[in-house]
Amino acid sequence: MTTDVIVNWPILRIYASPIDIVVSVHGETLNIVHFADPINIAVSVHGNYAQDVFIGNARIDIIVSLIHIAAVVEAPSRANWVKWSKIGRLDFTIDESIEAGERPLDWKGFVYQILKLGNTVAVYGQNGVSILNPSGVHYGMRTIYRIGVICKPAVAGTDDEHYFIDQKSRLLRLTGEGLQMLDYSEYISQLSCPKLSLDPEFGLLYICDGTKGYVYSTKDRSLGLGPANVTDINSQTGDLYVVSPAEIEIPKFDITTDIYDLGTRKPKTIKWIEIGTDLTGKLEAMIESRIYNDAGFNQSKWALVNPNGIAYITCYGVEFKFNIRSYIYEYLELDYINVTGVIHGFSYLESVE
Repeated sequence: MTTDVIVNWPILRIYASPIDIVVSVHGETLNIVHFADPINIAVSVHGNYAQDVFIGNARIDIIVSLIHIAAVVEAPSRANWVKWSKIGRLDFTIDESIEAGERPLDWKGFVYQILKLGNTVAVYGQNGVSILNPSGVHYGMRTIYRIGVICKPAVAGTDDEHYFIDQKSRLLRLTGEGLQMLDYSEYISQLSCPKLSLDPEFGLLYICDGTKGYVYSTKDRSLGLGPANVTDINSQTGDLYVVSPAEIEIPKFDITTDIYDLGTRKPKTIKWIEIGTDLTGKLEAMIESRIYNDAGFNQSKWALVNPNGIAYITCYGVEFKFNIRSYIYEYLELDYINVTGVIHGFSYLESVE
């Protein structure tokens, strides 16, 4: 004969009461201003669980409050402020000498980089680019660009010229004479948070994001495919130093020129181009064209460059960009590109350079 035995297993439920967390600052203030970063608080349960214990873990609300409010002044974020130190020193303390100082920019967001430009200082930030002009121990401000820089490392330059990429993935050049739009956004937009590194000796600007990279020639004003992982370039005692987190891989030659209208705004049909170079291997050429300056570019097919340096490409448009590439790694100097074609509606009274 069997007998059913009913056993009631005790279940212990623990309901956590509100957890009080007190955050305080100890010591004497002595009129010192503290800028507190966000306080990260981690809540965890320690110890061993007893058998047959059920813990109901609902959301825990944490409230951080200031108890001695009379002794604390909450200041707004100063992300868009710049500071300067005392002359010839690294002391930013503002005192009766009034040499050190600070001021806000007239755009919101973080300040990414500050670079010297001639006798001025260029400030690059999340939502603008401003020029600071020294006036005694203070600085006057003039904002020249309000779109802002795409990310913090997307700025590079010397004391004479700067390059940066804006929020729309366009490359720009800033000198003492003003701001110049170089663009190339159709290529740079493929990169995420690009890092700019300038080689002033050879006039090469490396644009890399670790996955893909381009090289812009500041002398020839042309863009080509380049290494993907260059993070910095500098020279010391005649030696060039290139920094990279891994081995640098040099891609095959690939270059894109700037935009040309060939001296006239009338439509044109290109029949062939002649390329002057000493490259002994295979070389290919392609032409990008558009009719309106606010339209996208259309690409022709890639054509082989024959031993005489000529690539037969038929292309119609008003503005053109010329692309050249090679499938071998070899030293190359591009001497010239001659274009042969027809100008539609041309008048002999017009002069074409």
